[in-house]
Amino acid sequence: MRRVIPLDSFEKLILQAISDVIVCLDYDGKIKKINPAGIRQLGYDREEDILGRGVGMLTKGTVAAEAEEPLFFKPEDFRRLMEEGSVNNVEVLFRSKGGDETPVLLSGSVMRDRPGRLLGIVLVAKNITELKKMEKMKDEFLGTVSHELRTPLAIIKGAISNL
Repeated sequence: MRRVIPLDSFEKLILQAISDVIVCLDYDGKIKKINPAGIRQLGYDREEDILGRGVGMLTKGTVAAEAEEPLFFKPEDFRRLMEEGSVNNVEVLFRSKGGDETPVLLSGSVMRDRPGRLLGIVLVAKNITELKKMEKMKDEFLGTVSHELRTPLAIIKGAISNL
């Protein structure tokens, strides 16, 4: 027989199962909820260590002239988030409790009530450390191959010009 799971319990299970970081902010940019993967990836032991703190604690972001703390998004991305309601795959650096920096692709969606007032923002961050390592290896490989191909061609070209 299948067990019926209440909706709020089901939502908690979903947040616990997701390996990406999910952060919910209130309209003031304070952290209201973070999933277990986020707590772990950011180097914290408990959700309580993060809740109620400003979003700037999570990132090495840009600082807008009027902002007191770093922002996740560049001003143009933040403007797009607020005007269009979402922004996808913006590369930023997350900063862990210990100060380590992790590259992530950050997507955000605005939450509004029926009259359109801002309630908060939901952020989803995907760790792209491995992708960055692969990108670096590819670039190094292409640089090496390019150099190796140019060297014999230069020798052949020099020999031909001596004829």
